[in-house]
Amino acid sequence: MNREPYYLFAGGGTGGHLTPGLAIAEELRQQSPAARIAFVGSNRTLENQFLADRGFERFALPVESTAVLRRNPLKFLWRNWRAWRIACELLDAAPPTAVIGLGGIISVPAVLAAARRKIPTVILEQNVVPGRATRFLSRRVNAVCTTFAETRAQLNPSAPVILTGNPVRRDIARLTEVPDRLEQAAQPTLLILGGSLGATAVNKAVLQAVERERPLFAGWKFVHQTGAAQVTEVRAAYARLGVSHVVEPFFNDMADQYRQSTLAVSRAGGTTLAELACCGCPAILIPYPHAADNHQLYNARAYAAAGAAVVVEQAAEPTATAADLAAALRDLDAPTPRRRALQTAMRRLAQPDATGHVIAALLRQRLVD
Repeated sequence: MNREPYYLFAGGGTGGHLTPGLAIAEELRQQSPAARIAFVGSNRTLENQFLADRGFERFALPVESTAVLRRNPLKFLWRNWRAWRIACELLDAAPPTAVIGLGGIISVPAVLAAARRKIPTVILEQNVVPGRATRFLSRRVNAVCTTFAETRAQLNPSAPVILTGNPVRRDIARLTEVPDRLEQAAQPTLLILGGSLGATAVNKAVLQAVERERPLFAGWKFVHQTGAAQVTEVRAAYARLGVSHVVEPFFNDMADQYRQSTLAVSRAGGTTLAELACCGCPAILIPYPHAADNHQLYNARAYAAAGAAVVVEQAAEPTATAADLAAALRDLDAPTPRRRALQTAMRRLAQPDATGHVIAALLRQRLVD
Protein backbone atom coordinates (compact mmCIF):
# COMPACT_ATOMS: atom_id res chain seq x y z
CA MET A 1 0.00 0.00 0.00
CA ASN A 2 1.39 3.43 -0.98
CA ARG A 3 1.88 5.79 1.93
CA GLU A 4 1.43 9.53 1.67
CA PRO A 5 4.65 11.37 0.79
CA TYR A 6 6.82 12.72 3.58
CA TYR A 7 9.16 15.60 2.75
CA LEU A 8 11.88 16.58 5.20
CA PHE A 9 13.54 19.99 4.82
CA ALA A 10 16.99 20.38 6.37
CA GLY A 11 18.48 23.78 7.10
CA GLY A 12 17.56 27.21 8.34
CA GLY A 13 19.03 29.58 10.88
CA THR A 14 18.34 32.61 8.68
CA GLY A 15 15.41 33.72 6.58
CA GLY A 16 17.59 33.51 3.47
CA HIS A 17 17.93 29.76 3.87
CA LEU A 18 14.49 29.08 5.31
CA THR A 19 12.29 31.13 2.98
CA PRO A 20 12.97 29.09 -0.21
CA GLY A 21 12.18 25.93 1.75
CA LEU A 22 8.91 27.40 2.95
CA ALA A 23 7.99 28.32 -0.63
CA ILE A 24 8.54 24.72 -1.75
CA ALA A 25 6.82 23.27 1.32
CA GLU A 26 3.72 25.41 0.83
CA GLU A 27 3.53 24.46 -2.84
CA LEU A 28 3.89 20.75 -1.99
CA ARG A 29 1.13 21.11 0.59
CA GLN A 30 -1.09 22.70 -2.07
CA GLN A 31 -0.41 19.84 -4.48
CA SER A 32 -0.71 17.08 -1.89
CA PRO A 33 -2.64 18.19 1.22
CA ALA A 34 -2.14 14.84 2.94
CA ALA A 35 1.64 14.94 2.62
CA ARG A 36 3.65 15.11 5.81
CA ILE A 37 6.12 18.01 5.80
CA ALA A 38 8.71 18.66 8.50
CA PHE A 39 11.78 20.83 9.00
CA VAL A 40 14.96 19.94 10.82
CA GLY A 41 17.21 22.85 11.69
CA SER A 42 18.39 25.16 14.42
CA ASN A 43 16.42 26.25 17.45
CA ARG A 44 16.53 29.99 16.74
CA THR A 45 13.48 31.99 17.76
CA LEU A 46 12.87 33.43 14.30
CA GLU A 47 13.03 30.01 12.68
CA ASN A 48 10.65 28.50 15.24
CA GLN A 49 8.23 31.38 14.71
CA PHE A 50 8.32 31.02 10.91
CA LEU A 51 7.48 27.33 11.10
CA ALA A 52 4.94 27.54 13.91
CA ASP A 53 3.01 30.28 12.08
CA ARG A 54 2.70 27.97 9.07
CA GLY A 55 1.90 24.80 10.98
CA PHE A 56 4.94 22.73 10.01
CA GLU A 57 6.59 20.12 12.22
CA ARG A 58 10.11 20.99 13.31
CA PHE A 59 13.06 19.23 14.90
CA ALA A 60 16.20 20.90 16.24
CA LEU A 61 19.76 19.62 15.86
CA PRO A 62 22.69 20.67 18.09
CA VAL A 63 24.92 21.72 15.18
CA GLU A 64 27.95 23.97 15.67
CA SER A 65 29.16 26.26 12.88
CA THR A 66 32.62 26.01 11.38
CA ALA A 67 33.48 29.24 13.23
CA VAL A 68 33.69 27.11 16.40
CA LEU A 69 36.10 24.63 14.81
CA ARG A 70 39.25 26.70 15.39
CA ARG A 71 38.29 27.91 18.86
CA ASN A 72 37.02 24.61 20.21
CA PRO A 73 37.47 21.65 17.84
CA LEU A 74 36.32 19.09 20.40
CA LYS A 75 33.05 20.94 20.94
CA PHE A 76 32.57 21.22 17.16
CA LEU A 77 33.16 17.50 16.59
CA TRP A 78 31.08 16.36 19.57
CA ARG A 79 28.01 18.47 18.84
CA ASN A 80 28.02 17.76 15.11
CA TRP A 81 28.46 14.03 15.74
CA ARG A 82 25.42 14.22 18.05
CA ALA A 83 23.50 16.10 15.34
CA TRP A 84 24.39 13.35 12.87
CA ARG A 85 23.19 10.64 15.27
CA ILE A 86 19.89 12.46 15.91
CA ALA A 87 19.37 12.91 12.16
CA CYS A 88 19.99 9.19 11.60
CA GLU A 89 17.46 8.32 14.30
CA LEU A 90 14.86 10.65 12.75
CA LEU A 91 15.29 9.11 9.31
CA ASP A 92 15.24 5.54 10.61
CA ALA A 93 12.12 6.14 12.69
CA ALA A 94 10.21 7.61 9.73
CA PRO A 95 12.04 7.39 6.37
CA PRO A 96 11.13 10.45 4.27
CA THR A 97 10.16 10.30 0.62
CA ALA A 98 12.87 12.90 0.00
CA VAL A 99 15.14 15.29 1.89
CA ILE A 100 15.61 18.87 0.69
CA GLY A 101 18.70 20.68 1.96
CA LEU A 102 18.35 24.44 2.35
CA GLY A 103 22.00 25.35 2.88
CA GLY A 104 24.27 26.04 5.81
CA ILE A 105 25.98 23.53 8.06
CA ILE A 106 22.64 22.79 9.76
CA SER A 107 21.57 21.03 6.55
CA VAL A 108 24.52 18.62 6.44
CA PRO A 109 23.60 15.93 9.02
CA ALA A 110 20.14 15.13 7.62
CA VAL A 111 21.13 15.37 3.94
CA LEU A 112 24.19 13.21 4.45
CA ALA A 113 22.23 10.63 6.46
CA ALA A 114 19.58 10.53 3.72
CA ALA A 115 22.11 10.14 0.93
CA ARG A 116 23.74 7.20 2.71
CA ARG A 117 20.33 5.57 3.02
CA LYS A 118 19.61 6.07 -0.70
CA ILE A 119 16.77 8.45 0.11
CA PRO A 120 16.38 10.99 -2.74
CA THR A 121 18.11 14.26 -1.89
CA VAL A 122 18.05 17.74 -3.39
CA ILE A 123 19.96 20.77 -2.12
CA LEU A 124 19.36 24.45 -2.86
CA GLU A 125 22.11 26.99 -3.46
CA GLN A 126 20.93 30.60 -3.38
CA ASN A 127 24.23 32.39 -4.05
CA VAL A 128 26.74 32.85 -6.87
CA VAL A 129 29.50 31.38 -4.67
CA PRO A 130 28.37 28.00 -3.32
CA GLY A 131 28.58 27.58 0.43
CA ARG A 132 30.74 25.05 2.22
CA ALA A 133 27.75 22.79 2.82
CA THR A 134 26.87 22.80 -0.88
CA ARG A 135 30.44 22.06 -1.90
CA PHE A 136 30.66 19.18 0.59
CA LEU A 137 27.30 17.64 -0.32
CA SER A 138 27.24 18.35 -4.07
CA ARG A 139 28.60 14.95 -5.18
CA ARG A 140 26.56 13.04 -2.61
CA VAL A 141 23.06 14.21 -3.59
CA ASN A 142 20.74 13.59 -6.52
CA ALA A 143 20.48 17.25 -7.57
CA VAL A 144 21.97 20.64 -6.75
CA CYS A 145 19.45 23.36 -7.62
CA THR A 146 21.23 26.65 -8.30
CA THR A 147 20.07 30.23 -8.69
CA PHE A 148 22.96 31.58 -10.77
CA ALA A 149 24.44 29.95 -13.88
CA GLU A 150 27.92 30.95 -12.67
CA THR A 151 27.68 28.58 -9.71
CA ARG A 152 28.13 25.45 -11.83
CA ALA A 153 31.75 26.29 -12.63
CA GLN A 154 32.58 26.43 -8.92
CA LEU A 155 31.38 22.89 -8.18
CA ASN A 156 32.89 19.54 -9.10
CA PRO A 157 32.17 18.73 -12.77
CA SER A 158 30.43 15.53 -11.69
CA ALA A 159 27.95 17.38 -9.43
CA PRO A 160 24.35 17.01 -10.70
CA VAL A 161 23.63 20.72 -11.11
CA ILE A 162 20.24 22.01 -12.30
CA LEU A 163 19.65 25.74 -12.87
CA THR A 164 16.22 26.30 -11.29
CA GLY A 165 16.30 29.78 -9.81
CA ASN A 166 15.68 30.57 -6.15
CA PRO A 167 12.17 29.62 -4.93
CA VAL A 168 9.99 32.46 -3.65
CA ARG A 169 6.54 32.31 -2.10
CA ARG A 170 3.57 32.36 -4.43
CA ASP A 171 2.41 35.85 -3.41
CA ILE A 172 5.84 37.26 -4.25
CA ALA A 173 6.13 35.31 -7.52
CA ARG A 174 2.84 36.91 -8.58
CA LEU A 175 4.40 40.37 -8.33
CA THR A 176 5.90 39.71 -11.78
CA GLU A 177 2.36 40.12 -13.13
CA VAL A 178 2.07 43.72 -11.86
CA PRO A 179 3.11 46.11 -14.68
CA ASP A 180 4.88 49.45 -14.16
CA ARG A 181 3.85 49.71 -10.53
CA LEU A 182 6.87 51.74 -9.43
CA GLU A 183 5.96 54.95 -11.19
CA GLN A 184 2.29 54.66 -10.19
CA ALA A 185 2.87 54.72 -6.43
CA ALA A 186 0.94 57.46 -4.62
CA GLN A 187 3.92 58.12 -2.34
CA PRO A 188 7.55 57.31 -3.18
CA THR A 189 8.74 54.68 -0.72
CA LEU A 190 12.24 53.55 0.24
CA LEU A 191 12.35 49.95 1.49
CA ILE A 192 15.33 49.10 3.72
CA LEU A 193 16.18 45.44 4.26
CA GLY A 194 19.03 44.18 6.37
CA GLY A 195 18.16 40.49 6.24
CA SER A 196 16.04 38.48 8.66
CA LEU A 197 18.37 39.22 11.57
CA GLY A 198 18.83 42.89 10.77
CA ALA A 199 22.02 44.78 9.88
CA THR A 200 23.38 47.46 12.20
CA ALA A 201 25.69 48.93 9.54
CA VAL A 202 22.83 49.27 7.03
CA ASN A 203 20.57 50.85 9.66
CA LYS A 204 23.20 53.45 10.54
CA ALA A 205 24.16 54.18 6.94
CA VAL A 206 20.56 54.79 5.91
CA LEU A 207 19.80 57.09 8.83
CA GLN A 208 22.98 59.12 8.28
CA ALA A 209 22.31 59.32 4.53
CA VAL A 210 18.74 60.52 5.08
CA GLU A 211 19.98 63.15 7.54
CA ARG A 212 22.52 64.36 4.96
CA GLU A 213 19.90 64.53 2.21
CA ARG A 214 16.76 65.41 4.17
CA PRO A 215 15.41 67.91 1.58
CA LEU A 216 15.82 65.27 -1.12
CA PHE A 217 13.36 62.96 0.62
CA ALA A 218 10.58 65.42 1.37
CA GLY A 219 7.39 63.48 0.76
CA TRP A 220 9.07 60.04 0.86
CA LYS A 221 8.02 57.21 3.13
CA PHE A 222 10.61 54.91 4.74
CA VAL A 223 9.74 51.25 5.35
CA HIS A 224 12.57 49.77 7.39
CA GLN A 225 13.20 46.21 8.56
CA THR A 226 15.72 46.61 11.37
CA GLY A 227 16.00 43.26 13.12
CA ALA A 228 14.97 43.00 16.77
CA ALA A 229 17.98 44.68 18.37
CA GLN A 230 17.61 48.20 16.93
CA VAL A 231 13.92 48.70 16.24
CA THR A 232 13.36 51.23 19.05
CA GLU A 233 16.50 53.21 18.22
CA VAL A 234 15.67 53.42 14.51
CA ARG A 235 12.07 54.46 15.14
CA ALA A 236 13.28 57.27 17.38
CA ALA A 237 15.79 58.43 14.75
CA TYR A 238 13.13 58.68 12.04
CA ALA A 239 10.86 60.55 14.43
CA ARG A 240 13.64 63.08 15.08
CA LEU A 241 14.14 63.47 11.32
CA GLY A 242 10.45 64.15 10.91
CA VAL A 243 9.88 61.77 7.99
CA SER A 244 7.06 59.30 7.34
CA HIS A 245 8.16 55.86 8.44
CA VAL A 246 7.14 52.28 9.23
CA VAL A 247 9.78 50.44 11.25
CA GLU A 248 9.50 46.79 12.27
CA PRO A 249 12.00 44.14 13.36
CA PHE A 250 10.62 41.85 10.64
CA PHE A 251 7.82 42.04 8.08
CA ASN A 252 5.54 39.05 7.58
CA ASP A 253 3.73 40.74 4.68
CA MET A 254 6.69 41.18 2.37
CA ALA A 255 4.63 40.97 -0.82
CA ASP A 256 2.72 44.08 0.26
CA GLN A 257 5.91 45.89 1.19
CA TYR A 258 7.53 45.09 -2.14
CA ARG A 259 4.40 46.11 -4.02
CA GLN A 260 4.47 49.60 -2.49
CA SER A 261 8.21 50.22 -2.80
CA THR A 262 9.86 52.62 -5.21
CA LEU A 263 13.47 51.85 -4.37
CA ALA A 264 15.26 49.45 -2.02
CA VAL A 265 18.41 49.58 0.06
CA SER A 266 19.36 46.04 0.94
CA ARG A 267 21.95 43.48 1.83
CA ALA A 268 22.66 41.10 -1.04
CA GLY A 269 21.53 37.70 0.16
CA GLY A 270 20.34 35.44 -2.64
CA THR A 271 16.76 35.14 -1.40
CA THR A 272 16.22 38.88 -0.96
CA LEU A 273 17.59 39.47 -4.46
CA ALA A 274 15.23 36.88 -5.92
CA GLU A 275 12.30 38.63 -4.27
CA LEU A 276 13.41 42.09 -5.42
CA ALA A 277 13.64 40.75 -8.97
CA CYS A 278 10.07 39.47 -8.88
CA CYS A 279 8.75 42.87 -7.87
CA GLY A 280 11.08 44.70 -10.24
CA CYS A 281 12.30 47.04 -7.51
CA PRO A 282 15.59 48.80 -8.35
CA ALA A 283 18.06 48.42 -5.51
CA ILE A 284 21.13 49.86 -3.90
CA LEU A 285 22.96 46.85 -2.48
CA ILE A 286 25.28 46.98 0.53
CA PRO A 287 26.80 43.46 0.68
CA TYR A 288 27.60 42.08 4.11
CA PRO A 289 31.43 42.15 4.07
CA HIS A 290 31.85 39.26 6.52
CA ALA A 291 29.65 36.75 4.68
CA ALA A 292 31.30 33.38 4.04
CA ASP A 293 33.59 33.61 0.98
CA ASN A 294 32.29 37.18 0.54
CA HIS A 295 29.35 35.64 -1.33
CA GLN A 296 27.09 38.67 -0.95
CA LEU A 297 29.55 40.84 -2.85
CA TYR A 298 29.52 38.39 -5.77
CA ASN A 299 25.71 38.29 -5.70
CA ALA A 300 25.59 42.08 -5.78
CA ARG A 301 28.10 42.31 -8.61
CA ALA A 302 26.06 39.83 -10.66
CA TYR A 303 22.98 42.04 -10.31
CA ALA A 304 24.99 45.18 -11.03
CA ALA A 305 26.48 43.56 -14.15
CA ALA A 306 22.94 42.85 -15.34
CA GLY A 307 22.09 46.54 -14.88
CA ALA A 308 19.61 45.84 -12.07
CA ALA A 309 21.33 47.34 -9.04
CA VAL A 310 23.93 49.77 -7.74
CA VAL A 311 26.57 48.42 -5.34
CA VAL A 312 27.77 50.41 -2.32
CA GLU A 313 30.46 48.49 -0.49
CA GLN A 314 30.45 48.80 3.28
CA ALA A 315 33.42 50.88 4.39
CA ALA A 316 35.33 50.55 7.63
CA GLU A 317 34.02 53.96 8.72
CA PRO A 318 30.19 54.22 8.94
CA THR A 319 30.30 57.83 7.75
CA ALA A 320 32.03 56.75 4.52
CA THR A 321 29.33 54.14 3.83
CA ALA A 322 26.68 56.77 4.50
CA ALA A 323 28.34 59.23 2.12
CA ASP A 324 28.49 56.67 -0.68
CA LEU A 325 24.88 55.65 -0.03
CA ALA A 326 23.74 59.27 -0.06
CA ALA A 327 25.38 59.77 -3.47
CA ALA A 328 23.63 56.67 -4.84
CA LEU A 329 20.29 57.84 -3.44
CA ARG A 330 20.71 61.28 -5.02
CA ASP A 331 21.25 59.61 -8.38
CA LEU A 332 18.04 57.57 -8.08
CA ASP A 333 15.78 59.99 -6.21
CA ALA A 334 13.62 60.92 -9.21
CA PRO A 335 12.00 58.62 -11.82
CA THR A 336 14.84 59.20 -14.27
CA PRO A 337 15.72 56.98 -17.25
CA ARG A 338 18.43 55.44 -15.04
CA ARG A 339 15.95 54.34 -12.42
CA ARG A 340 13.59 53.01 -15.08
CA ALA A 341 16.47 51.06 -16.67
CA LEU A 342 17.32 49.50 -13.30
CA GLN A 343 13.68 48.55 -12.83
CA THR A 344 13.49 46.89 -16.25
CA ALA A 345 16.74 45.00 -15.73
CA MET A 346 15.69 43.87 -12.26
CA ARG A 347 12.43 42.46 -13.60
CA ARG A 348 14.36 40.55 -16.32
CA LEU A 349 16.18 38.65 -13.55
CA ALA A 350 12.92 37.40 -12.03
CA GLN A 351 12.46 33.64 -11.85
CA PRO A 352 8.86 33.25 -10.63
CA ASP A 353 8.71 29.58 -11.68
CA ALA A 354 11.72 28.54 -9.57
CA THR A 355 9.58 26.70 -7.00
CA GLY A 356 8.00 24.59 -9.72
CA HIS A 357 11.40 23.85 -11.25
CA VAL A 358 12.75 22.58 -7.91
CA ILE A 359 9.66 20.42 -7.33
CA ALA A 360 10.02 18.99 -10.85
CA ALA A 361 13.65 18.11 -10.08
CA LEU A 362 12.54 16.52 -6.82
CA LEU A 363 9.87 14.43 -8.53
CA ARG A 364 12.32 13.30 -11.21
CA GLN A 365 14.59 11.92 -8.50
CA ARG A 366 11.68 9.99 -6.98
CA LEU A 367 10.89 8.46 -10.36
CA VAL A 368 14.50 7.47 -10.93
CA ASP A 369 14.85 5.96 -7.47
